[in-house]
Amino acid sequence: MRKNNNSDPFVQSAEYELILAARNNDDSAFETLYKRYIPLVNGCVSSFQVPPSERDDLFQEGMIGLLKAIRTYDNTSSAFQTYASLCVKRSMISALRKYNRANRLVYSAEVPDHIPAPLDAAADDRYRDEDRQRMMSFVNELSPFEKKTFSLYISGMKYSAMAEKMGCSVKSVDNAITRIKSKIKKFKTR
Repeated sequence: MRKNNNSDPFVQSAEYELILAARNNDDSAFETLYKRYIPLVNGCVSSFQVPPSERDDLFQEGMIGLLKAIRTYDNTSSAFQTYASLCVKRSMISALRKYNRANRLVYSAEVPDHIPAPLDAAADDRYRDEDRQRMMSFVNELSPFEKKTFSLYISGMKYSAMAEKMGCSVKSVDNAITRIKSKIKKFKTR
């Protein structure tokens, strides 16, 4: 009896046959792979700290990553599970980056005294309000120099441009970013 182990060539070839069948629109093969890799996608979702309202979207992004893995796996270098895990994580990270870029628009180059509520009344407004309040609470704990540095940093400005704009050295900017990151870690544990 063979062990269900990805290093076993028989298991790898059987799984690759399943992948090829799924690529050829075999619904049962795709469903088998889908069911087999749901725990992997759920595990990846739980490894990210996102509000509960965003977990379903992140799961969907993970499933898109799994679909990409099925379409592009070539069976030459690594086991499919390893490849799929990488594709799922990259898909989720990409989605989170897009989400963060979209939300940075609220926090423009200057950190406002208050962050306005979004125009649309979405179901997860409560989480957005809580996030806004936590963000403002965090920003209020920063020194004036750190606030300015943070504001420029989240706008995507490079350290050298930040230093030039603020009239200080790049090392000062780097030190401020380090302090801010340290404060964020402490703030998250509260």
